[in-house]
Amino acid sequence: MYEQASISDIADVVTGKTPSTKDSGLWEPDIPFITPKDLQTTKHIATTDRHVSNAVKDRYSKQVVPAGSVCVSCIGNLGYVGVTEVTSLTNQQINTIVPNDPCDSDYLYYAMRWLWPYFKHLEGQSTTLSIINKSQFKRTSIPWPNQRLRQRISDILNRFDDMIELNLRTNDYLAELLDVLFVDMLNDADASWERLSLLDIASYKNGLAMQKFRPAPGDPGLPVLKIKELGQGVCTPDSERCASTIDESVKIHDGNLVFSWSGTLLLDFWAGGDAGLNQHLFKVTSDRYPSWLYYLWTKHHMDRFIMLAKDRATTMGHIKRSALAESEVLIPPVEQLEVLTRRMQPIVDELVVNKIQSRNLAGLRDVLLPKLMSGEIDVSNVRLSTLPNNHLV
Repeated sequence: MYEQASISDIADVVTGKTPSTKDSGLWEPDIPFITPKDLQTTKHIATTDRHVSNAVKDRYSKQVVPAGSVCVSCIGNLGYVGVTEVTSLTNQQINTIVPNDPCDSDYLYYAMRWLWPYFKHLEGQSTTLSIINKSQFKRTSIPWPNQRLRQRISDILNRFDDMIELNLRTNDYLAELLDVLFVDMLNDADASWERLSLLDIASYKNGLAMQKFRPAPGDPGLPVLKIKELGQGVCTPDSERCASTIDESVKIHDGNLVFSWSGTLLLDFWAGGDAGLNQHLFKVTSDRYPSWLYYLWTKHHMDRFIMLAKDRATTMGHIKRSALAESEVLIPPVEQLEVLTRRMQPIVDELVVNKIQSRNLAGLRDVLLPKLMSGEIDVSNVRLSTLPNNHLV
């Protein structure tokens, strides 16, 4: 067992603040504005939904945090963690750890991940909105070995996250490549191409209200895939569960295309393992056409779908099935489709493989994490070799 230290002993803690939305001058694309949603993908906070202007550096100087700070969600869904890459501002749901020694940034990130069961325990005790106030957060204790061991623990765990983030960057490139190839395909379209609709080329199967299909005693069940899980790319231990006996048509497996058509409209290939599809999401499949084709044609119409959903935002923004029927697609002759499939489908397959690899890497990292943090695995004599293609990470 390692010695313990409270967060306040080794870092400053900064609680964020949301600038007034009435002051448009504070909302410019200069500085990332971080909310809990931005902490649910990768270790480093590379992108955020919103940004604020440089003016907040003066007006909110006590809330602005530097690069290498560790953000932790402490209101609502507790325990989501991320590391800032640049000077940032967070909202008030986040407490940010600014380490006394910048070299401890990585270790503190993993220490916060190690505290996930503790955060979920606190969440479970709350009958209303879960909150860890700043004072309680500062008193939280974590293992604190000497600096050399902290660095070795961080180095081991970083290997997993470096590969995960490399896969993410690779997939960003592959998605852009698919978009370029799709535009080239459209430019080649002529009168010989068949005009159909999205509903002609794929089945859009809606999920179920999974709260009606809870696991029976003895059934471990399946995690429920909701919009939150689709956005994260994974189901987490706090995801709801449904019966494993639900119909296969609403079970999701790696490589399935999922389209959330209500609330936040998203389209992505799932690679988070077996799950049950909740209502407000479509499982998109086809017995006739390859997945690259119905994926890119659905994506082609997403901007219009989002606008249609906004027009219905007085309730919950959504699209109707009629919007799919009205969405035109162009299908090339068989010979051309086969050529395009040989070019496009391997790219989609690689996207999915990279996602699955990242999930497996995250699983291995999370198995090692408590063993490293507790000292169960002795890292004092561990020597880490240089990864192949380390210059890419």
